Amino acid sequence: MPRPSSQRRQPNLSDFYYQGPLTALVKPSPETTTAWVLAAHSLRESRARFATKIKVGGDQSVCALDRSAVLDVYQEALKNISPANYQQITSETNLKVKTILNIRPAEPDDLVFSTVGALLRPLDPQYADPRIEYEHDLYGYRAAWRLDAWRKQGWPHEYPRGAVEAEKTENAQPPHGRGSLANRDRKNKIMGMSDEALGGVVTKLIQEV
Repeated sequence: MPRPSSQRRQPNLSDFYYQGPLTALVKPSPETTTAWVLAAHSLRESRARFATKIKVGGDQSVCALDRSAVLDVYQEALKNISPANYQQITSETNLKVKTILNIRPAEPDDLVFSTVGALLRPLDPQYADPRIEYEHDLYGYRAAWRLDAWRKQGWPHEYPRGAVEAEKTENAQPPHGRGSLANRDRKNKIMGMSDEALGGVVTKLIQEV
């Protein structure tokens, strides 16, 4: 029987990484290798261990979308790491990966969503609290709505204060009825999209609204 959520153990980063041997990776010697090369190897190893533990398609702990996002962060880090920036690249990578895996909370003004002083691309707004989980947003409507709202406010180069406040206000409102303005707007938005683009679910979603 599952434990109550209040009693569940907070996941650690190591929970998402394969702990066995990786024969394909040979660790360079610390005595003959520079610090940035060791840092790059560590990122490469972490990426391999994550990809080995979390299979293609995801699992109960990590959905396919989050798996892809984590691997993208590692790939970008490995592409850009250098002797001059390896410490910052490593730090940014760790923060972003922990955010995607929901190990650390991240408010909309968190550094992982900003380009200011950053070397890696910001994370998508869906990872900002209140986090938009894939299982509650199967067709990506809420994630797309937030991304669009943030971009209209100048994100990622500017903090999307107006969009963040508007969403807080919307979330504080009581549930919408069938004929509410918000539901009509949602219905119109869905009707503007092709049935093929939504995998043949347009009619079903409109009926639910």
